[in-house]
Amino acid sequence: GEAREVDAIVFGTGFDVRHPPVARRIRCATGELLSERWETEGAQAYLGTTMADLPNAFLMVGPNIVVYTSFISVADYQCHYIVDAIRQLDARGVEVFRLPRETQVQYNIEVQRKLQGTVWNEGKCTSYYLDEQGRNLAGWPGTIPQLKRRLSRFDLVNYQVWRYREAQRAVPA
Repeated sequence: GEAREVDAIVFGTGFDVRHPPVARRIRCATGELLSERWETEGAQAYLGTTMADLPNAFLMVGPNIVVYTSFISVADYQCHYIVDAIRQLDARGVEVFRLPRETQVQYNIEVQRKLQGTVWNEGKCTSYYLDEQGRNLAGWPGTIPQLKRRLSRFDLVNYQVWRYREAQRAVPA
């Protein structure tokens, strides 16, 4: 019941592709649990890393970022994206940023379109990549170099800035 100021919160909650445990621990800005949203809309994120209604939040190995390589490689690409985001936002004095819902929705429509016809979706086998509605919530529809390129630099143009820090006064040495 106590409020504490922190710089970061790190969850290590286990692994369940279809029902990520971390989603039961995170509340969106709207007040609903991320698991509740993903239950109704399907698990969605932008580049498997940021989500609408979760300002200043990053997710590692989130929805639609699994590729046919090591999770360590994917996490490494995401770390570069997140570190670049922090650097860019800090350099611009951004205190609060968010991913617009429209950006997330359009991105996920494109991801699902590109996954149609792939072995992940059409392989005629039971796959934990597919949710209860048959939507692929795990796979990345491109190549590893394409993913690495997309995550090599934070694309601030796809985000909105909600608030900038107050101007910092120079402190005499």
